[in-house]
Amino acid sequence: MRSDPSITSAILALAGFAVAVVAGLSADIPATTVLARALLAMFACYVVGMGVGSVLSRVAREHVAQYRASNPIPSVGGMAGASGPEPVVVVDEAPESIGVENAKKS
Repeated sequence: MRSDPSITSAILALAGFAVAVVAGLSADIPATTVLARALLAMFACYVVGMGVGSVLSRVAREHVAQYRASNPIPSVGGMAGASGPEPVVVVDEAPESIGVENAKKS
């Protein structure tokens, strides 16, 4: 998933523009005034969105780094010719008993 600040700022800018247009038209304001205010709102929301997007991007990067540090990928097996067998770690396999218990409950 891409967490680029420009994506967040563009979404907030378009949302600000849409809200300003709907609010202006529902208040019976002339269209030129509504569009001018909507453009100002879009620019302001874009600037705010860049800040929010930067913060979100940094938080996401830190969270992923912390998760990877606390959950390393286990090594599987040894190389051929290595001294002694090493245990093999199986990842993401459900025990057989779970399926049997769920079948009995149905």
